[in-house]
Amino acid sequence: GEHLDRYASLYGKCERTLFAETIAQNKAPESVKNAYLKRFDITGRQFNAICRLLKGKVKSIKELRKEHLASLKARVKKLGSTIKKLEKQAACKHYIEPNKRKRLAFSLHHKKRRLTGLQIKLERIQADHKAGKISLCFGSKKLFNAQHHLEENVFKSHQEWLEVWQAKRASEFFVLGSKDETAGCQGCVLALDANGNASLRLRLPNSLITADSKYLHLPVDLNYGKSAILHALKHKTAINYRFKRDSKGWRVLITVDAPVIELVTSPDLGTIGVDINADHLAVTETV
Repeated sequence: GEHLDRYASLYGKCERTLFAETIAQNKAPESVKNAYLKRFDITGRQFNAICRLLKGKVKSIKELRKEHLASLKARVKKLGSTIKKLEKQAACKHYIEPNKRKRLAFSLHHKKRRLTGLQIKLERIQADHKAGKISLCFGSKKLFNAQHHLEENVFKSHQEWLEVWQAKRASEFFVLGSKDETAGCQGCVLALDANGNASLRLRLPNSLITADSKYLHLPVDLNYGKSAILHALKHKTAINYRFKRDSKGWRVLITVDAPVIELVTSPDLGTIGVDINADHLAVTETV
């Protein structure tokens, strides 16, 4: 687990730096590849994996922001209509009970405040969207904001929160595969022994290589999707690996393209006839 922890820590540091120095400044992350290979002492494929996953996160944020903008616009429009109705009621010259008028004024005041807040938020997000500005919190906003309310989030001290925060930001890494590489991924090679037991050979970043080996050998259980994974190995297609640490320890998520199974029918097996009636279906098998 120690080697995986160190790999994830280096990966997270490189990813955050890449975001701050390129994407946050509207620069192409690929433009710093050669410099980062020396700076973080990683391989080209490891940089490509960091870059690919980071760009995927950014694309996801942009797509979600479009939905968020549409939702905000709808809320602003709806709240504006509600305020107009309340203003019309407040301006009514007919007698309204003092308590009801008071409640109406109170509701109108707070809805206007709410509308102003939504409009400011909408304008800010629209400006960011137009400028291509992306905000990304590595480790989650929820955990970041927990430092401001330690007791409510069951933290004894800020130091305890900091340790959890740093661990969260170094809890996963991605290994990019390619159909042209050994076993679909040169950075992490899946192999089966004579008994069918699976193991991974993970290529460590150059800065983490020890005197013993530059590879880390890990036994794995293919509990789910084994047939698709074996198909990918046999047909030499790309295999991607995501290593992730949770409360139980490290686990690996393997991604492959599932094979498309062609549907084949034969008239020799017979047919099914269906008669659709007003009150029932009549179904029969014919040979």
